Amino acid sequence: MSAAIPLVQPVPLRFLLDDTIVEARRWFRAIYPGVAVPMAAAAALVPFGQRFIQSGPGGARRASLPGALEGFLGFLAVMVAFLVVYTVCYVAMLAAAGDAHHGRGVSLARAWAFALRPAVVGTVALALGAATLATGCCILPGIYVSLVFALTGPVMLEEARFGTGALGRSAALMQYNPKGDFAADPRVKLFLIVFVGMLLSYAANFVVQVPFIVFQQVILFRDIANGRQPDPAALMERFLWLQVLLQFLGGLINAAINLFVAFGITRLFVDLRARKEGPDLEAAIGSLAAGPRALAP
Repeated sequence: MSAAIPLVQPVPLRFLLDDTIVEARRWFRAIYPGVAVPMAAAAALVPFGQRFIQSGPGGARRASLPGALEGFLGFLAVMVAFLVVYTVCYVAMLAAAGDAHHGRGVSLARAWAFALRPAVVGTVALALGAATLATGCCILPGIYVSLVFALTGPVMLEEARFGTGALGRSAALMQYNPKGDFAADPRVKLFLIVFVGMLLSYAANFVVQVPFIVFQQVILFRDIANGRQPDPAALMERFLWLQVLLQFLGGLINAAINLFVAFGITRLFVDLRARKEGPDLEAAIGSLAAGPRALAP
């Protein structure tokens, strides 16, 4: 009887985070500018969507039902445009991170071409649809579905699987935890990677937003001191370009955090594939090597 093939040990979370930070810093200049600018430009559209909801042309309120419906449709169109651009940018960033990690070099043209492939767009839409439906049931199922489908991008890039095949492959890798160790569970690791990214994003955005918030409050209190009644729609019009600038800067910050998460997802995919398929490959190599020895006198 052949000896059992030992399981490949998982990479500890601390080392995974360290490797992710090192790779993100190494490839920052090659990847970040070409993806961050369109991502931030899409984020800058959000204040215009809020303007559709709160006011009409010339600052008049949308009090009537047709006006309110028109404002909602305008806001919805802006948000859909933002989500589409943001998602395509993230997939391109994930593709560039995968190329960088695997030593193929960074080509943003190749990354954008990958992100815009019909099979990739359809697979991403399928994953987002599943996460949206799960979120509609409850927040926790939505988070879980998002975690198990998080490796869909690397699966499409490295294994050329699309559609339900890519989603199933991602779920199989993310659920691989043969020892049942909570700390080594891929879903826990990815959740912590995303959680760290969110903390960094909130902290950086808070630092950027404080001066703008202080400026707005000073203007608001000055108007109140002069006897003018604050009007939310008028304030929205007044500070529109300030909000656009703030959203643009926030988009640049979020793009940097997304680059960190993209490298974390790529690194986790490589680790899981080695752990899940390494013992099988070693066993196959061992069986091939055992053949000639069995025939020797």
